[in-house]
Amino acid sequence: MTLERSPPLLDFSRGFTGRLVVAMPHLADTPFEEAVCLICSYNEEHAFGVVVNKPMKGVTLADIVSDLGVECDELSAKRPLHYGGPVDMQRGAVLHSLDYRQEDTMLITPEVGLTASKTALKALCHTSTAPANACLIMGHAGWDAGQLDDEIKRNDWLTLDPKREIIFNETSDVWADSLHLLGISDLTQLKGEDRPGGRPN
Repeated sequence: MTLERSPPLLDFSRGFTGRLVVAMPHLADTPFEEAVCLICSYNEEHAFGVVVNKPMKGVTLADIVSDLGVECDELSAKRPLHYGGPVDMQRGAVLHSLDYRQEDTMLITPEVGLTASKTALKALCHTSTAPANACLIMGHAGWDAGQLDDEIKRNDWLTLDPKREIIFNETSDVWADSLHLLGISDLTQLKGEDRPGGRPN
């Protein structure tokens, strides 16, 4: 299998909201090295998404809520924060399964939503109220009009159907698992993709 000269055959008119995009190896040394990103919104003017596979080392939910006057139970306090992307890293949002849903929840897939509110943060802080699957995402990824399309066409990213076991996986190598789902188990197949180009935001 080669990815060098064959851009993916995709219907770009359908957009990418709710899709996962998987970074290719040549995005090493960028904010998206080995990233799997869930596209939350996509239209003619812009796209934005959140990286789902990069928990921040040594930073937990307790570190965030202590400054906000929000109480957190012992188990929830140990939840890791997740790097969502390089834009607005001081702002957080809860990515979660839809057993939790508020009026301001952004519906991304039939199973996943994003809520940026203190109410959602409080719910995350207690095992009795937290969604079945959830994490606190700090920052996001953003693309200008047409930028994500161009990056996919030049094989910066491969696209994958959304899977909850990928989006909320805390244990395995999500990037490798995503590539495996795309039929790529040997990364040497991707050699030759290390070429310059515009870097994602």
